Amino acid sequence: MPALTADVAVDGTTSAVDQFSHDLETLGQQCAELATQLKSRLLKSGHPLPSFSPDGPEAYPTDDPSLDQLRDQLRESAKTLYELASDPDDAVTRELYAKIHDMNAFAYVARYNVADSIPTTGSISYRTLAEQTGTGHGQLRKALRHLMTLRVFAEPAPEHVGHTAASKRLLARGVRLNNGFLCRETFKMAAFQVDAIDKWGHDSADADRTAHNMAHGTELPIFRYLRETSLRADDFGELMAYLFKSASRGHERLLGSYDWAALGAVTMVDVGGSTGHCSVVVARANPDMKFVVQDLPHVAASASNPATCTVPADLRDRITFRGHDMMQPQPVVADVYFMRMVLHDWSDPACEKALAQLAGAMERRPGSRLLVVDSILPPAGQWPTVAERPIRVADLQVGLVHNGKERQLDEWADLFRRGDARFFISRIVQQERSPLAIMEVMLK
Repeated sequence: MPALTADVAVDGTTSAVDQFSHDLETLGQQCAELATQLKSRLLKSGHPLPSFSPDGPEAYPTDDPSLDQLRDQLRESAKTLYELASDPDDAVTRELYAKIHDMNAFAYVARYNVADSIPTTGSISYRTLAEQTGTGHGQLRKALRHLMTLRVFAEPAPEHVGHTAASKRLLARGVRLNNGFLCRETFKMAAFQVDAIDKWGHDSADADRTAHNMAHGTELPIFRYLRETSLRADDFGELMAYLFKSASRGHERLLGSYDWAALGAVTMVDVGGSTGHCSVVVARANPDMKFVVQDLPHVAASASNPATCTVPADLRDRITFRGHDMMQPQPVVADVYFMRMVLHDWSDPACEKALAQLAGAMERRPGSRLLVVDSILPPAGQWPTVAERPIRVADLQVGLVHNGKERQLDEWADLFRRGDARFFISRIVQQERSPLAIMEVMLK
């Protein structure tokens, strides 16, 4: 079972990042050198230099993995220098205190649509802004001035507020939905996590016994809860589309590194494929392949409706939709089954059940394979913290919402075997310093 990353062995062994040997002066020099390199690269490419100004660029270039690596090196050095220059108490008290009120202030701005009422150029007085948003002058100013310490909003003149590059992004629909979901839903659910554990036990596997259930006072799993609360369901659908688009660069790079052409003119079943985002990416590059996208009936119905279908017209003859519950027997016998970011939403028992249904179909087509696109957790301390922290956040998030989990490589291998004893991982495609991987699974 070969591992295709540059630094991760199949058994998970690797040389860990040194977590303790840091020097203030050395870190400062590293920051200066890396910042010089980054600025030079940007100037050479003609890309605008980063700025907190509302006219600053919305993002760094998206087509250069080596630039991403350079930025991560700078961010890691700067973060480590900041942490080393701080007291140990800061990490466990003062910084934590501030982060709680970061969410508090963002929730206020989201609830009252404050960002929309601030002009994109120039500024507005706090009192006028309070009148336009129906808020209180004192509370409004308090929340905004807190966020200014994060360089989100600015006070360019006394008692006036204006945008920064970051606050201006709140005007984008997807960013605003993401920010609002974090402030409204995730922040609330996180507050109930330990209470949910006290009530239902550690490592609960039930999707209806989560922090979400306790926070919202419902017995419904979160996807059904959102679906039956129509306004939130609409927002959630848009949010999922935004998150896929924002992550598509990494997904497309990963999908592009798999040898699809070697499969030939096959049919791929995209299990839990929503509106077919990934099937579109693969179909565009592989004109001989056909696709069946499966999801719950209401999702499949919307995705196949010409009025709401998001599949490009020139691909619709090769991408079809079918309602299916993955916990039920798989009705389609195909060459390839595909699951992108599905299994991490589910507990081990639920995943085992879904995998067993796929094994039943795969045994009817010898040589068929299951491609699982999901994250593989690195061993603790193996990666720089700026690379490791996002996947640790994701692990907590799926547990909070679904009692799901991110998994280490050995946990994935064990999960597949428990789904069906014949399952084995035949190949792993994974990019360096990214948890996202394609695990190719076959039957012995």
